[in-house]
Amino acid sequence: MRDNVSASSPFLAFASCRFTTTPKVSPSGSSATQMRSIMCVSAFTRRYGSSIALTTRAERWPIAGTFTISRGAKTEAVTVVAEVSQSGLTGRGECVPYPRYGETPEETLKALQAMGQAVSRGLDRQKLQAAMQAGAARNALDCAFWDMDAKRAYRSVAELAATIAEPPQIAETRFRSNIAIDGVDAWEEQRWIGRTLRVGDVEFSVVSPKTRCLATHANPLTGERDRPIMTTLLTLFPTERPTFAVAMRSDCGGTLRIGDNVELT
Repeated sequence: MRDNVSASSPFLAFASCRFTTTPKVSPSGSSATQMRSIMCVSAFTRRYGSSIALTTRAERWPIAGTFTISRGAKTEAVTVVAEVSQSGLTGRGECVPYPRYGETPEETLKALQAMGQAVSRGLDRQKLQAAMQAGAARNALDCAFWDMDAKRAYRSVAELAATIAEPPQIAETRFRSNIAIDGVDAWEEQRWIGRTLRVGDVEFSVVSPKTRCLATHANPLTGERDRPIMTTLLTLFPTERPTFAVAMRSDCGGTLRIGDNVELT
C-alpha cells in the first residue's frame, strides 16, 4: 500500500515521536473538512464485528370494523417488517406496501429478502440509498438501520439524526493529529495495529487505537463545546470507547514532509 502524506483528514496520531515535520497545511491550503468526509459514514463498516442478519415477515392487523377511504375499504392493515441483528442488538423497521404505487406485501418481502446477502456483507444506511429503489421495501430496511445505529449509540433515532443531519466543518486541530494520510478508507488504520508503517524514511510501530475525550467537543478557535464528537464517533464506528486514529512510536529520528510515500508492512 502506498499513499501520499497530506493534511486532508486526520487518520493518524502519534503517542511519542522524535522527529521534525513540516507544518500541517494541506496542498489545497485548507485545514478543515466536513465531518462526513472524515468519518466516511458509509464506511464505518460492519467488518469489525459479526455479520448482520436480516429477517423479514408480514404482519396482519385486524381492524375493528372497516376502514374506508375514496380509493376503497379494508378490514385489516398489512405491514412488512424488516429486522437487522448483530452482536445482541436488533434494529426494526416496517412499511405498508401501497397498491396505488404497484406495491404488494409479497413483492415487498421478495425485495427485502433479496438484500439479505448485501446486508450480511456490510450494507448500511448510506449504501442502501443506491442499492434499492425508493419504495416501501427500502423504507422498512432504512428504518431498521436507523434503529440499530441509534441503539449502538445509546440514543433515540431523533437524537442520532440531529447529530449527523448536516455535516459540520471540522478543523483537524480538534483531533491534534501529527500526521494525516490520504487515500485510505475511514478507520482503515485500526487494522494496522501491531504492524509497521514507513513514512518517507522513518519507520513507526503502530501501537494502539486512539481513544478520544471531551476535548474533541471543543472548538479549537473559541474553546466552546459545539460538536458531540464522541457521540458521533460511537455512532459511525461502534466500539467500546470513542476511537479515531492510532498511536505510533518511532525508535529513530527523521524528517517528514508533505507528499512522502507511505508503506505498510
